[in-house]
Parts: sequence; C-alpha cells; structure tokens
Amino acid sequence: MSAFDFANETPDNNNNGSSEFTFGEEQPEEQHPTQKAAPTKKAAPGKKGMRVIGIGKKKSTETKKPNKFAKKGTEKSETKQKISVQLTPGQIPELGEIKNPTIIQAPPKEDDTSAFDFGSAEPTSNQNDEVSAFDFGQAEATPASNETSAFDFGAASTENQAEATSSFDFGGSAPAPAQPPVQTRSVPTPEPVAQQSQPAADVPPEIQELGETYGGFALSLNNIALAVQDMIKETASSKEEITNSEKAQADALSNEEYDKAEQLDNKISQLKEKIHENENNFAMCVQEALDLTTEAPNHLMEHATSASSKLPELTSRASAVETELSEKNELQTRDNTTIDIERRKNASKIQELETPINMHAKAIDDMQAKYDSDVSKATESLDTQITALENERRDISTQVSDLLKQIDALRTREKSVQAEINKHTRSRKQVVDGFSADLKKINQEKQSLESEKRKMNAEIKKIEAPFQSFLDDVAKREKEINALNDELKTLKEQIENAQRDTDEAEKGAELITGLIQSYGKYNEERSSRFEQMNSDRNEIIESRQKVSLLSQQLIQLNTDLKTSEELVAGAKAKEEQLEAQKKAAVASKNFKAAKTCNDQLKDLKEVTERAETTITTSAAKIAQNQEESAHLTDKIHTLETALVDEKDGLSKIDYEFFEEAVGILEKLFEVSRFSGKLLKGLQSMLQSLLDNTEKPVELSKDELKSMIDELNAKIEEAVEKENFDDAETLQVKVNALMTKYNNME
Repeated sequence: MSAFDFANETPDNNNNGSSEFTFGEEQPEEQHPTQKAAPTKKAAPGKKGMRVIGIGKKKSTETKKPNKFAKKGTEKSETKQKISVQLTPGQIPELGEIKNPTIIQAPPKEDDTSAFDFGSAEPTSNQNDEVSAFDFGQAEATPASNETSAFDFGAASTENQAEATSSFDFGGSAPAPAQPPVQTRSVPTPEPVAQQSQPAADVPPEIQELGETYGGFALSLNNIALAVQDMIKETASSKEEITNSEKAQADALSNEEYDKAEQLDNKISQLKEKIHENENNFAMCVQEALDLTTEAPNHLMEHATSASSKLPELTSRASAVETELSEKNELQTRDNTTIDIERRKNASKIQELETPINMHAKAIDDMQAKYDSDVSKATESLDTQITALENERRDISTQVSDLLKQIDALRTREKSVQAEINKHTRSRKQVVDGFSADLKKINQEKQSLESEKRKMNAEIKKIEAPFQSFLDDVAKREKEINALNDELKTLKEQIENAQRDTDEAEKGAELITGLIQSYGKYNEERSSRFEQMNSDRNEIIESRQKVSLLSQQLIQLNTDLKTSEELVAGAKAKEEQLEAQKKAAVASKNFKAAKTCNDQLKDLKEVTERAETTITTSAAKIAQNQEESAHLTDKIHTLETALVDEKDGLSKIDYEFFEEAVGILEKLFEVSRFSGKLLKGLQSMLQSLLDNTEKPVELSKDELKSMIDELNAKIEEAVEKENFDDAETLQVKVNALMTKYNNME
C-alpha cells in the first residue's frame, strides 16, 4: 500500500444526500477560522548562529459522544453525531500556488488504509490569514502580514505571499464550498530559539561541520526527516492500538459491556484521527522539504565559489608549511647525525657499563629458572594429588545433586576430601617455604640490579651531557615536525576538498535541479490523477444523493399507487351499491333519491378516473425511477472501480518517485561530499517514505483469482456478523479486481 494511500476513498451513502467523511478518505477542505502563531523573535544584531528547530504538535481535543452501544429500552436513546459536508467538484490550483495550509480534521471512519496514507490529505483553500502547519521556511524569511510559521525550520530564503498557504496535496487543491464546521487541529508555534555561535550538542556532527553558513539549512531538512520518522512510528503504533482495541470492543459487545465498548469506540476514533492528522502532515513535510531543496543548488555554487576563493590562501599556507617542514627536517637530520657520532665515540664506555649489568640480569634469570624448576619438581606429586582430589570433589559435588540416596555419605566424603586437600595444601606450603631462602636471595639480587641500573643510567647521562642540548632540541623539533605534518595533511585535504567542490559543484547542482524537475513532473502527474479522483468521487456523491432522492420518491410513488388502487377498489364496490340504490329508487318512483344516487355515481366516476390516472402515472414514474436508480447504481459501481484503479496508479507513481529520488541523492552524494552533508536530512526522509511505501507488483491472473476468493470469504464473514459497511467496502475492491481479471487475456 502506498504511503499516499487513497484507501476507502469511496464516499458513504447518506440519506440526506451529503458525503460523510470516513477514515482514510480524500476529503475536501473546509473554510474555518484563522490560526495565528506568535511572531518569531529576532536574534541580536551581529550574531549569526545555527538555528535549532524542533517540532511540536497540539494534542487533539476530545468530544464526549453518546453511548451508541447501550441497550434499547434501558437507556435514553442517543444518537452519535456525524459530521457531513456537501462535496462538489472544484478547480485545483497549480503546483506551488499554495504555501501555508491549515490542517482540517474530520472524524475518521474506516481503518482499511496504509499506516502512511498521504492520499487522504485533504486539499486546502486559500485564506489570507491562514498559517502553515509546517512552515519549514528559512532562517532569514520575511513573514507576510497575518501569517506566521507554526514550524519554522529556517534555512532557504523565500518570501511569503499575503494570500499564500502551504500545502502538499500531491495533486492540487480544490476550493471547497462552505461546509459545516469540523474539528480543526492546529500545531503550536515553537518557542523561538536564540541563535548561538556554537552548534547545539544534539546537532549531528555532519551538520556541525557545515558551520553557521549552511548548518541552519541542513538542520531544517534534518528536523523534517525526524518529524516524518516520529510520525511513521506514531502511525504504526496507532494502527496496532486500533487493532487491539477493535478486538477488545468486539469482546465487550459480546459480553454486553456497552459502556466499555463506548469507551473503546472513543479511543479508536481518537487514534484514527491521529493517523489522519499524520497523513496530512506527511504530505506537507515532503512538499516543504522539496521546496527547501530548491535553494540547494545556490548553496552548492556559493560554497564552491567560497572554496575556490580560499584556494590561493590554502595553497600559500601549504607551501609555507612545506618550506618550514623542509628546514626543520634538514636541521633534524644534521643534529641526529651529530648525536650518532657522539654516541659512537662513547659506545665503548657505555658498553663497559652495560656488560656487568647484562651478566647480572642473566644470572638472576638463571636463578629464577632454577627456582621455578626446583619448586615444580618438589611439588609435582603433591600437585598431582591435589588435582586428583579436586577432580574427585567436583565429581562428588555433581553426584550430590543427582543421587539423593547417597547424599549424606557423599557429603561426609566431600568433607574428608576437603580436609585432605587442606592438609596437602599446608604440606605443599611447607615445601615451598623450604625454598624461601632462595626466593629471598633472588629478590635481593633484583633490588641490587635495579640499583646498579640507576647508577649506570646516571653515568650514561654524564657521558651524554655535552650533547644533551642536541637531544632536547631533537625531541622538541620532532614534536614540531609531527604538528607540521598534521597541519600539512589537513591543508592538503582542504585543498583537495575545495578543488573537488569547485569542480563538482556544477554537476551536483545539475543533479539537484534534475531531482526538483523530476518532483515537478511527478507532482503534475499526481495532480492530474488526483483531480480525476476528486471528480469521480464527487460524481459518486452526486449519484448517491440522486439515488437517495429517488428512493424517497419511490416510497411516495408506491404510497400514492397503493392509495389509488385501494380507492379504485373501494369505488367499484361503492358504484355497485349506488347502482342498486338508484334502481330501487326508480322502481319506487323516488326520483329525488335516484337523482342523488346518480350525482354520487358521477362524482365517484370522476374520483375513479383521477385515481386510475394516478395509478397509470405512478406506475410509469416507478418504472422510470427504478430504471434511473439502476443506471445510477451501475454508474456508482463503475466509478468506485475506477477509484480503486486510480488509487493503485497513485501508489505506483508514489513509489517510483521515492525510489528515483533516493537514487538521485545517492549519486549526488558520490559526486559531492558537501551535498551529502547539506541534503542528508532530505535523503533520510525520502528513504523512510520509500521503506514504508509498498512496492507495486503486477499480479498474475491466478494471483488475482486467489485474492478475489479471499476477499469474497471476508465478505461472507462480514455479512454473517452483519458488518454491512465492511462488506460494501470489500465488495468495491472485489469489483475492481474482477474488472482487471476479466480484462486479462
């Protein structure tokens, strides 16, 4: 399923002729009160710093709803209010025409959508006073009148238009007619963060490396990516909670725990609302990130120009360091040669001092080896016995846990063995102590050797005193040479990076421009598809309204027909009665009564004729009504099938764009190291969306048949449980799949 999933986009059928918002549906925008955020504080003059921007979201408000699960007759009947709006087709503005959206929430209904349903992000209407729910603007953006960013990610420089609103609608935005108010969810403006000369500790290292000039831009993209990742996690968690809550609700209903079922229903509604909010915010994040990316080519060229301007200075400094390094290496070589000459002169004296020390050290090593050998031989038998006893004790300890019947005897033996071990250990210690004199002598010799070494080192120091200054100079110069080598290495890297950035800036800018152009084509195609979906959806709404009206008319027509038929039947019986009375009156010469009967017969005939006319007219209208209703029903089914195909098409282009964009960025980062730091956040966001968008696959005829059978089984299950709404939703999918199946060769 696509990250922009138009699941359940089929409008619900309402008797009042309006379309009810359902969870996961594409929904038109409602005109609503404006939302304003606090103005952004300006940093102190002369101070430039990296902006650290966070993301905050306003919690949903809760509305108490009546318990729709209460038993009839035991509680006061209450009706759960649903928000309905009239949907009509509208003109969708061009890409980039809308800047700052206000998120509109409608009560969700279905949950048969992807965790990342971008397709349900409702279009927004242009309002002068609307604020952006995600204004990732720039650090130096100029706010327009009555318009403040709720999310100021500060980086690219744009100018906000007075009547612009931000929207990522992936297909344009259709102005919506006036609608009943729906719940509006605004995102509060974060507290302005004072600019700082040093980057914050939580800023990624690669962004810190960009410094204050480009750090704000990169941090803005990074924060958008973090926002998307957080919403992805929240949406997935909400989906899981919905599944668990629905199971718990079904159990509560089966146990007639209606209060608990109502509480769970409220929880499910809130979770669906949260998912719906995230779906809207996903789309806007992508829009704002790519709007921000349009500034990247300029930043890339500016950085290349700056790097190019620093090349002469870096080259000059590198040349100076190389010269200084060469001089110091020359001095180092000269002094080391002098030191070697002096050391060769004194080598014999030093060797005379070292020889007895080395002989003494060797003698100590021989004594230590003899000591170790003597102790090993003397304690060999004891060590063997101790090892054997240790092994026996371990075996006994193991048997203790397994052989309960012998546990007392084994424990007694264990203690005996331990006593023997202790005895032999003491004996061993006594044997080792017998060699204590040898060990003491060895330690004394070691101390004597250390004393001799100190004296020798003192003598050597006296011998080398005349050229000690050379040694000190060489040691100091060695540190300086190492520092210069490090500096030269850094300078060469900077020169290499500057040359590479200069050489590859044009190629990098070209790739970024290609990405932006690719997005423009993608968004244009998606806008066209979305417009068609919106048109089909509105046709479905209009057709369902007509079907609803025809149903009401049919009820009235059937009532009129039945009334007229009853009237005609009654009139015939009355007519026979009046004819009999008339004949009787004539026979009795009561012509006045006969005239009265005759007048009544005339009136009755007129009534009968009118009733028969009504019967004929009603029958014709009923036939016409049924024919038109059947035609509209077929049209609705056709459009619903088309909507499913259009949704699949949108899912396909969504995945293809994300995949293409990630590929372009990977190639860009290979070309330009600077771009990799600058646009790391954009790559992270697009990769997250790609990972959470199901890859479209072409199903075989057998696979389609299997899927249709599976859905039909679910429909039967839903019908058995009297979940007719679910059955209707599944049937729409089956119809779409059947169309594909029948069109296959």
